[in-house]
Amino acid sequence: MQFVIIDGLLDIRTRPNHIYDFAKCLIDIESSCAISVGDAAQSGSKAGAKPKIVTSSDQSLSCVSATFAFTLEKGHVGEALPFQVVVTSLAHRASVPIELSHLRLAFDGGFRNVNIQHDSRLKCQAPATNEFVQFCTPSLKEVDFHDLQGACDLTIFPLTSKVMFLSALPLEAGKIELSKISIGVEVEHFDFEFVFVDYLHQGHAWNLEEKRLSGSEKQSTRSVSVAPKPPRIRIEVLNPPKAFFTGEQVFLDVQISNDEDEESNVDIEITLDDQASPPPILQWDSRKEGVKPAIAGKCDGGIKTSLGSMASSEKRRLTFSVQAVSETPQHTLEITANYFLISDPHTPVMTAVSMEMLILRPFEANFNFVPLIKEDAWPSFFVVDEEVKSSKAKGLDQRWAVHAAIASFASTDLILEAVDLQLAANPENAACNILPNADLRSTASTLFPQKILERTFIMDLQTMSLDDCCTTYFDLQLRILWRRDTAETPSALTYLHLPELIIPFSEPRVLASANRERGILELRYMIENPSMHLLSFSVTMEASGDFVFSGSKATSVQLVPYSRQSIQYTLLPLHSRWINPQARIVDVIWNKMLKVQATGDLKGNKDGISIRVDDQR
Repeated sequence: MQFVIIDGLLDIRTRPNHIYDFAKCLIDIESSCAISVGDAAQSGSKAGAKPKIVTSSDQSLSCVSATFAFTLEKGHVGEALPFQVVVTSLAHRASVPIELSHLRLAFDGGFRNVNIQHDSRLKCQAPATNEFVQFCTPSLKEVDFHDLQGACDLTIFPLTSKVMFLSALPLEAGKIELSKISIGVEVEHFDFEFVFVDYLHQGHAWNLEEKRLSGSEKQSTRSVSVAPKPPRIRIEVLNPPKAFFTGEQVFLDVQISNDEDEESNVDIEITLDDQASPPPILQWDSRKEGVKPAIAGKCDGGIKTSLGSMASSEKRRLTFSVQAVSETPQHTLEITANYFLISDPHTPVMTAVSMEMLILRPFEANFNFVPLIKEDAWPSFFVVDEEVKSSKAKGLDQRWAVHAAIASFASTDLILEAVDLQLAANPENAACNILPNADLRSTASTLFPQKILERTFIMDLQTMSLDDCCTTYFDLQLRILWRRDTAETPSALTYLHLPELIIPFSEPRVLASANRERGILELRYMIENPSMHLLSFSVTMEASGDFVFSGSKATSVQLVPYSRQSIQYTLLPLHSRWINPQARIVDVIWNKMLKVQATGDLKGNKDGISIRVDDQR
């Protein structure tokens, strides 16, 4: 071969009758020689072995060039990322075509390496407009987790370019960049490997349109940024309630839709934040046979299940319940789908939806403690009662009424199946006996929004021993069994705590009661001495312009320990409205005026009691 300069250009002239065949370029060299090119040469391991030559673009030139380009600037994990490789023969027209044994692509980042093997049966196509360009679309198959392999005809004709359109799935998010391209030739007399490490970038990508090749004006790229795979599993909570109530078990329907183009394997996990103590209870619906997922379990702070394989466009519905047992006002419910495509099990995908749960108490109540007069005789130091002797509580007792006015925070009707008064904690020095509720309104009833439901409870409070003079604290709660006024709604249980009731059993008190008959009021003041001291009281009834009365205007009462006495007045009201009898009862020994406590339907005020008078004359 001769090199001649003509008009400033290098002209390569071939030798006559010489065959330029790359496969036979070493035929005249002894096979036992070790051939090296720079530091990259490798020789056979023993005499007579076929030589293998390895070199790279930073050390020598090749008669075959290879360029690479991603055809997209951005991609997503799990979505095919297209790219192309162009292999061009720079040999002159008289050369024999070069048959490559393989073409290898190595990448930095979450992308498998690609190995294209020669297969002469997989012919490439050439567009009608350009005989020097051929195209092929090798399909890639997974060899292992790190490598993909395909095949096509790798015979490169002189001055011809072979464009290979390829695509593969990114394994993880991040930057993917081509690190090197290597081509190989394996012939009878030697093996040759050439590695391209420089000038790999292809300025413009080729477009394949209607089996025609045309240069694309869109700039191609050597590297690409891969974002996490956009999930295409859709999660919908169907008809969630606006608010959740404490103690209520609410059933929620979740629809899982597979919008992927292929079959997916899906796992579902439902969790709640754990800021509340105790946290809300999550569980799968077990009301109907077959509704509960076949594979279900619990996870940290939630529940989980495996839906298995879901075909493209398939929809599944799951039902679970959530029950708030504490009064933490807000929770975040998160439903997570972890899945992978059946065709790409190495790429996990996650999608989640969250829903704010507003936790409210379903009821609000106002409570009023009203003392009552219990007509039973008090225990005595001087008389031993066998019935009292055998009982656990042997001290003085008091009867109280608890009036509850219950209102609902719900925007819909609620069915109250039962309302009961309970003792939340038992005091050590006293007993509490809540009498059976004889109020007919205690049966199931409907509580409408913005309405009030009233209930009254009677209880007897008694000290354990007669000489116990300690102040006692009673912790009470209202137990409400209720449900929403809808079909197949389970009953819920809610507790409302009452204000603490403080009873000083050893302090004297005055209870007022009244009976009405034909416009006449029989007013009675019951004075109690629950102490171990002899007490003396002065009683004075104040005159009033609202009524006239019959009885002692001023008197005195002496009470031995653990005794009581009533003083009675007859009142004739002078009009039909509220009257305010004022009886001044003073503990003479301690010089303390006792507060008169209203019982029954009487009302208490700062000066004593108030009585509603109706015109019945």
